[in-house]
Amino acid sequence: MASAGPPYISAGKIRELVSMLDVINVVEKGLADFSNGKVVQPVRSFLNTTEHGGFLGVMPAYCYSSNCLATKVLTLYTDNESKGVPNIQAIVVQMDPSTGSVIALLDGVTITNMRTAAASAVALKYTKPPQSDLTLCIVGSGVQARAHAEALREICSYKEIRVWGRNLERIQKCVADIGGDAVNAKPYQDLRTACEGADIIVTVSMAKEPIVKGEWLKEGTVILSVGACLPDWRELDDELMNNSLVIVDSRAGAMKEAGDILLSKCDIYAEVGEVVAKGPVNMETARSHGKKFILFKSLGLAIEDAVTGQLIYEKFNQK
Repeated sequence: MASAGPPYISAGKIRELVSMLDVINVVEKGLADFSNGKVVQPVRSFLNTTEHGGFLGVMPAYCYSSNCLATKVLTLYTDNESKGVPNIQAIVVQMDPSTGSVIALLDGVTITNMRTAAASAVALKYTKPPQSDLTLCIVGSGVQARAHAEALREICSYKEIRVWGRNLERIQKCVADIGGDAVNAKPYQDLRTACEGADIIVTVSMAKEPIVKGEWLKEGTVILSVGACLPDWRELDDELMNNSLVIVDSRAGAMKEAGDILLSKCDIYAEVGEVVAKGPVNMETARSHGKKFILFKSLGLAIEDAVTGQLIYEKFNQK
C-alpha cells in the first residue's frame, strides 16, 4: 500500500496550533542560535523573473541545537495585489535532519507573516523605550501591518496605534482588523504626521525609494524596518540611517540585500541574536555611539522559518 506522504498543514491549522507568543519565543531562541554559530544557513538565493516582475527565493536552514531542518520556497511579485493574488507566496518544507526525509509541508505565507512579526517583537523586547503608554506608527497597511500589530502588543502597551498607507480604504480596513477603537487605532493619510511624535515606527511597505525621513522623528525613536528587502530598494533616508544604532538579523544578509544599509553606507552595531545573548540596548548605548535612534533592519532568516515550522509540526503531532 502506497504511503499517504507528508501532511500539509494549512494556514488555518497553523493558527489553531500556535499563538503569536509561541512563535516569538522560538524565534528568539533561533536568532540567538544563529548569532552563536549553531545554525547552518546560507544567504538566501534569489532568481529574478524579469519579464514578469517577480523573484523566486530559496531559504534553507539547519539548526543542530534545535535539531530542525527546513527550506522555504517563496515568490515575491510586487504587482500581484492588482491581480487579486498575494504579493508573497510560499511553502515551507520541513525535514527529518537524521534522514533528510520530508516530514511536513506547511503554508509558508502564514509562517512568513508570523515569524517576521515575531522577529520584530524580539528586537523590540530588547530595545523598547522605557516609558509606558507608547505611540506605535505602522507604515503600511497590508498583512505585515496586521501581523506586527498583533506581535508588538505582546511586548508593549500603546496609547495609540497609527496606520499609514496610500489607499484610504485599505488603511481603514487595516485599522478595523487590528482592533479599531478598542485599541485606539487610527488611520493616517499624511506620513509625516503619522511619524512625528511616535515612539516606535514599523515600516512594512513595498517602497523602493526612501519614504520616512530622519528629520521627522524625535530622539529615542525605535524603528523596526521590514520592507526594502533588495539591495536597490529603500524605505528610510540617509539622515535616519546614519543617525541610528543599527541592529540587523544577519550581517552577511544585510551586506548583500539591505538597500537601506548598503546605499546609506551606515555602520552595523550588532545582530539581534547577539543582543539577545548580551542583554537590552537602550538610548544610553545609542548616544555613546553618537546616535539619536535605535533601528532594527529585518530581512528575514531561514532559521526563523525552520524553528517555527518545527514547532508547528510538533504541535500537529500532539493533536
